[in-house]
Amino acid sequence: LMGSTPNNNPDKIGAYLMWVALASTCITSSMFLTALAPNPLAMEIAAKMGVNEISWFSWFLAFLPCGVVLILLVPLLAYKACKPTLKGSKEVSLWAKKELEGMGRFSLKEILMLSLTLLALLGWIFGKPLGLHASATALIVMVLMAFCKIVSYEDIIKNKSAFNIFLLLGSLLTMAGGLKNVGILNFIGNAAKNFLEHAHLNPLIAVLFIVALFY
Repeated sequence: LMGSTPNNNPDKIGAYLMWVALASTCITSSMFLTALAPNPLAMEIAAKMGVNEISWFSWFLAFLPCGVVLILLVPLLAYKACKPTLKGSKEVSLWAKKELEGMGRFSLKEILMLSLTLLALLGWIFGKPLGLHASATALIVMVLMAFCKIVSYEDIIKNKSAFNIFLLLGSLLTMAGGLKNVGILNFIGNAAKNFLEHAHLNPLIAVLFIVALFY
């Protein structure tokens, strides 16, 4: 529509839009506990180390102030980093209106999909007091999606990346439990604590050190 692709005039608008989309996805993936696979993994590992586990809603509230600021800054920072030559176009709004009219009204499957998405969110937010694990909520919603024929069984089994994450997370959690049992995690935690107490680092450097140690 805009004639801007990776191989053809990307500076026109395409590079800017891709950077905004990528940065926004990174922020929202960190804002919600269940939005990114490493988030619940980090929570499980922290719980095995004795850290009190926080809820989905507590995670969201903790990140919300920073997340809102970052979301608002993303378009401006992306504009400074890769300023588009195209500043606006009436064709986009006309194209979007035409596409929406072509899609028509919500179908039954779309309504069911929206309902199941809300069900998953409610399960993730309020599941902990009810004893419902986030993984169980995701599994229930996935089964309901297959039962309602929103997705087929073939679609599920072909999603190799999801199964890879499932297997890798299980392996990493088992490894984390083993490391805690032999005292490795406590040793690393105490060593980092003692280092930070005596190093008198700049707060920013200390945060960067903790983040690097986490990864």
